[in-house]
Amino acid sequence: MKPSLARIVTEAFAPTVLVSVFLLGSGAARDGWRGLLFGFIAAIFVALGPFLGILIAARSGKLTDHHVGDRKQRLPVLIGSLGSAAIGFVGLLSTALGMIVVGAVNAFWKLSVHNAVAAFVAVATVGSFGWAWAPLLLLPLVIGWSRVVLKDHTVAQVIAGVPAGALVAVPYILAGV
Repeated sequence: MKPSLARIVTEAFAPTVLVSVFLLGSGAARDGWRGLLFGFIAAIFVALGPFLGILIAARSGKLTDHHVGDRKQRLPVLIGSLGSAAIGFVGLLSTALGMIVVGAVNAFWKLSVHNAVAAFVAVATVGSFGWAWAPLLLLPLVIGWSRVVLKDHTVAQVIAGVPAGALVAVPYILAGV
């Protein structure tokens, strides 16, 4: 059966498609490749991730179809989508906070960004998923060692990266991401 023009328009201009194209296009228009990257990250959490969940639920029979035609099924889908967007927002906010903290210090002293990010990842993972992930707390130690051996940083600079990254992880953990 040949799809009708109405079906093609409905699928081509579905909310997921429109929002994704908007986020990618506006990000790229405002900030080039960097904006495109942030637009892509936003699209994953705002549109693509929730749509994947809808597809899975529709295929498993939990939803009527991928357009969620039954009004009664829409509220849980919208709440789930909002949760996904909130997770993406907290992730982007944490990234921005990290850039502010590291940028402020690097304005007058060379703090190790490698170690700040390693500390963030380790602390955020342990704080979010539990002590079973505690071995990740060794990550800043190993990365710090490599930065000193390569003479890219002093011991003080790699040590200073740890509290900077850990500090940024706190709001991420508190948000329950």
